[in-house]
This record gives sequence, structure tokens and C-alpha cells, in this order.
Amino acid sequence: GLAGLSTEHDGDSLAPCVLRHRLDPEPPRSEDTVASPPTEKRKASTSKELRKLADIQTALDADPVDVASLRRLALSPLGLVNKHVRQRVWPLLVNVNTDNVPPKPAQEEMEAMTKTYNQVVMDVNRSSSRFPPGIDDHVRMSMKDKLVDLIMRVMLHHRGRLKYY
Repeated sequence: GLAGLSTEHDGDSLAPCVLRHRLDPEPPRSEDTVASPPTEKRKASTSKELRKLADIQTALDADPVDVASLRRLALSPLGLVNKHVRQRVWPLLVNVNTDNVPPKPAQEEMEAMTKTYNQVVMDVNRSSSRFPPGIDDHVRMSMKDKLVDLIMRVMLHHRGRLKYY
């Protein structure tokens, strides 16, 4: 069935975050920084969406998962329909195990790599001019914060083997 899929459109409600300077204390974070999917799913608004969701569910239910069909469906009109489906399918498309994601490094651990951390923060601030125009400031800041965290996570994981410049 379509139990895990809905056509609720992207109303991403990201928690406001601020890109911190390395000397600013980190605000307390809850484990739930991204809104979880709503418990009540909205029904599909068109028959095309229903058909697309059924095709995606069929590919997900295959044993093994039909990744080739998921790729084709992602590229076809309506894409992966909504953010909840994308969150389920994208890890399969890029072959990432989301069950074994290491925890986010502590702010202190990132800042210990002072030169790299400072450069990453400056580069992310410069890159924000390339973010989608018209997005809300708190969403932009959240995106910047997550980008710094992502880059620093990679750098810490490969400490001593990667150089950031």
C-alpha cells in the first residue's frame, strides 16, 4: 500500500539556526532539529500523483529494492512527488546507509581545527550569494550552519588525509 507515502508538499519548517563564529558559544540543540513527518498525511491531489506514488511504492517493495525504477521515476515528471518520498528514496539512489550515520561532531571538536574551521565558515558565508533568492533569513542561516557542519564532518572523518583550501 501507500502507507508511508503522501503528497504533502514541501512546507519545510527548519528550526532557526545561526551560523556561529568560532568564539560564540553553541546554543543548546535538541535531537529533533528537523520537523518530523506529520502523523496525518494529506491525500494525493491528482490521479497522476497517486499513480506515481504507487509506482514508487512498488519499486520500494521489490526485493531487492528496484533502484533502476526509482532513478527513472525520480527523473520523470513530478519527480519524487514530495519531501517525505525524497527522504526515503534519495539514500537508496546514492547507496547511502542512513542507519549508520555518525553523530554530529561537537562544536569544540570542529573548532579545534581552527584554520580549517575558519576557512570553511568564510567560504560558506561567501557561497550564500548562490543560495536560492528570496528565501527567509532564518532558513538561509540554517542552510549555512548545516553546510559548515557537513564540510567539517567530512574533514574530521578524514583528518590528516584531506586538506581544505
